[in-house]
Amino acid sequence: MTALLTVEQVTKQVEQLSPGDRLRLIHHVIETMISDQTPVRPQPLMYGRFRSELVSTDEDFILAEWRPTEQELNGA
Repeated sequence: MTALLTVEQVTKQVEQLSPGDRLRLIHHVIETMISDQTPVRPQPLMYGRFRSELVSTDEDFILAEWRPTEQELNGA
């Protein structure tokens, strides 16, 4: 059984690699993170889907409104 390395241990080992080997490692990590699956196609919203359900009230929309302060509007 192999012992798993901590991130700190891996970092120390990576620091000992040459710049070229670091780039190869980065490339390998990126390739293993990118999924080979085809992206899921988004489903458009269906008009009237929630017509019979009370999903949100006017109060919900009022609470969700953004009310910026003068500082936020002036970029502060």
